[in-house]
Amino acid sequence: MALLIPKLHEDKKLSAVEKLFVGIFNDLLQKAPLTQVYTRIDYLPEEALDLLAHQFHIEGYDLAQSVEEKRALIKSAVELHKYKGTKYAIKKVLE
Repeated sequence: MALLIPKLHEDKKLSAVEKLFVGIFNDLLQKAPLTQVYTRIDYLPEEALDLLAHQFHIEGYDLAQSVEEKRALIKSAVELHKYKGTKYAIKKVLE
């Protein structure tokens, strides 16, 4: 990955700064998937699901009998939070 135009590579200080930033950017790019928690619910380990359930205050989560049920509860919690206070959310909770 090059940040500088070729002419600026002649400047050793700018080249050193570019090298530093490229390293930082590459590190951030490698770590980016770790921040994608909510979009990766289907792939998270059960321990992470338990933490999310605690965070969302999901009632009845401890009654879930499988990891699939836990994932479904968490996904519905995300959706309900999105529509919190609406007629849609109240209907969903009552289901």
